[in-house]
Amino acid sequence: MKSFFSLLTIAIFCASCFGIGSSDKDGASAQKSDNTEQTSESSDNPFAAIREAKKEIEKLSAKDENGEKVEVYHFKDLQKLTPEKLAGYSRATKEGSTNSLMGIKLSATESDYTDGDSKIEISITDTGGAGMALMGMAAWSQLESESETEDGYERTTTWEGYKCFESYSKRNNRSSMALIVADRIIVNAEGNVEMDELKRFLKKMDLEDLG
Repeated sequence: MKSFFSLLTIAIFCASCFGIGSSDKDGASAQKSDNTEQTSESSDNPFAAIREAKKEIEKLSAKDENGEKVEVYHFKDLQKLTPEKLAGYSRATKEGSTNSLMGIKLSATESDYTDGDSKIEISITDTGGAGMALMGMAAWSQLESESETEDGYERTTTWEGYKCFESYSKRNNRSSMALIVADRIIVNAEGNVEMDELKRFLKKMDLEDLG
């Protein structure tokens, strides 16, 4: 989970802006090709792709009930959910970032918590709606799935009113959960603890404040 938000931002930027490093002169040259070439190469034209991506991003941007664009939380606001002490655990590390490009704005924070040999890692990412849709970050939210083996299980479900995906491995005694809050904020939690303990920790985070 280290540098999760940095990797996420880079991935979205690359996906949306491949070829953006070309100059305006290159773009003008590309437009001089004949109609036949434009038809056959339009899907490969990075500038056309950028324009289309921007249109799609504008469509995907989250809106509130009044049709106003949703403002993404600053990472420092997200960090208020991960104080130095939480559910009997002490925060060992903290980092965060807020970035924006082509209408996509992302904020994310990560924290590691420890209590003796137990460790819980938390990441909170506010995608504003557009980022989550473009990256397919929560494709599991559209599925109903459950599987079980001798080692553990994984399933989609609803917990405390949030859509979530949870998994547990007996071999590693490792639990993980991913939640969607307010249709745009993704909370990931994992650690070498039992699932009930991970859920107890999450309950102390006051996630309803993000609603």
